[in-house]
Amino acid sequence: MLIKDHKAAMEAWEAKRGGIKEKNRQLSKAGKPAREQEDALRDLEHDKPEPPRVPRLIYGDATPEALK
Repeated sequence: MLIKDHKAAMEAWEAKRGGIKEKNRQLSKAGKPAREQEDALRDLEHDKPEPPRVPRLIYGDATPEALK
């Protein structure tokens, strides 16, 4: 469940990022200042969703008998 939530959050974050980058590109083409979009992109980077920590089991003695 955590992985699915993270995937949805990342897709939303990437959509926001894409919108800001596109607006920045349009302003740059028009020769207008894009400082506001640069600041928004910088702020968005701080809000990037962190991946969930998935526990991994490490066995020191991984013989079939030990795993039983």
